Amino acid sequence: MKKKYKIIKSGIAAGAMIASLITSGCSMDVECNVNEPHAHMYVDKYTGLSKYILGEKEQVSDFVRQEQYSKLTDDLKIICEYDLCTISDNKENFYFLVDKMGDTTREEFKTEYVYGYYVGWGFGYNPMRNKYEYFFGGHTGYHWESDWKDISLDEYTDNPVRDTYYKIRLYKISDGKLETRLFDSVDEIDEEYNYFNENYVVERQITDEYYLSEKNKGK
Repeated sequence: MKKKYKIIKSGIAAGAMIASLITSGCSMDVECNVNEPHAHMYVDKYTGLSKYILGEKEQVSDFVRQEQYSKLTDDLKIICEYDLCTISDNKENFYFLVDKMGDTTREEFKTEYVYGYYVGWGFGYNPMRNKYEYFFGGHTGYHWESDWKDISLDEYTDNPVRDTYYKIRLYKISDGKLETRLFDSVDEIDEEYNYFNENYVVERQITDEYYLSEKNKGK
């Protein structure tokens, strides 16, 4: 059965937003004698992650300015705008981030008759009217409750299910345009996609709900 998938995060848009936020810090500017438009390399003082950042701030968040710089090309403008890091310059950090990918998990949408607090129609004491009656509000008692519950991947259920899994989001620059692609694993990465955003390199995905048995579809 074909499953439909929906992406939880948009790495490009979110990356641009983060780039805008972190480059607006209160750090002092450093005097720079480079006359041509350029961007300096910045290195995270805790992790060693490196990337180019526009401006002459001494420090941006945890990233400390280096003397190393590159001429500001159209490609470098895109890299800075979307707060991208280069895999080839950050292999150790990249693999560390990718190692955080979780295993695929499954949930079923289950309806149970449970005891506890709920908001709905029921008989009880109504504090607004100071008497016992049938009213809509907060109650404690048995009631029907529907919610997503974790189940193992080898467990069968007649209820609808959905899966949560993870992918790697990478970027490349082609003809002056930023392109992005999701990869299932490190082994499948196309070497052309050499850029990543450290905040969004691993994306959580959730499938549309489906049934483990075709005969139950449409219930």
